Amino acid sequence: MKQIQININRISTIMLRSISVLSFLFLLLVFLGTIKSTPSIYFFNGVKISKFFIAFFLWIVLVVVYLKFYESIYNFFQKKKFLFGICFGLLLALQIYYVIQVYSQPDSDAYVTNYIAYYLSKGDTDSLQGFWLEYICHYTNNMPFVILETILHSTIMRGMTLGQSWMILSLISSILADICIYVVFIYVRKKRGLKYGILSVFVSIFFI
Repeated sequence: MKQIQININRISTIMLRSISVLSFLFLLLVFLGTIKSTPSIYFFNGVKISKFFIAFFLWIVLVVVYLKFYESIYNFFQKKKFLFGICFGLLLALQIYYVIQVYSQPDSDAYVTNYIAYYLSKGDTDSLQGFWLEYICHYTNNMPFVILETILHSTIMRGMTLGQSWMILSLISSILADICIYVVFIYVRKKRGLKYGILSVFVSIFFI
């Protein structure tokens, strides 16, 4: 019986490591694909570098600085808690600014799905010809969102303009993302402590 348990533990360890390796390779593939598809900017004497790569590099630097100076940062905010509140408020303001500036763009998925749902709820299929119809036929993974948003536009959001409905749905989406990040933080803090709980927030923000 003991030998069977040992074998089960070995198999479980192998499976977990295999899943970890596959997950890493998958994320690496996503990372490389995103860099390839993200518009580049001129940087360092005309050399093109992906905006996504720059953002990822800055994120890594931020994580490394946090891990190295965690004790100092923690003690600083313990003594000046009002500054922590100010920083938290600035981060929320930055998130709202990001939602308004990015989600509102016509080429964002959030805007497109809401646009399609808005006119579907009104039975106005003429406004969905061309790009809009091609989009939903190509990105079928977003169909559940279109269905849900169409239901919302037909019921509790009836009477709202396209802009008003987009703003409300975008803010709700951001709030749900924040809740998910907080749940991850609580779980990791309980298992590994505050230091890694805060680190999980950095990781969650990047992948969301």
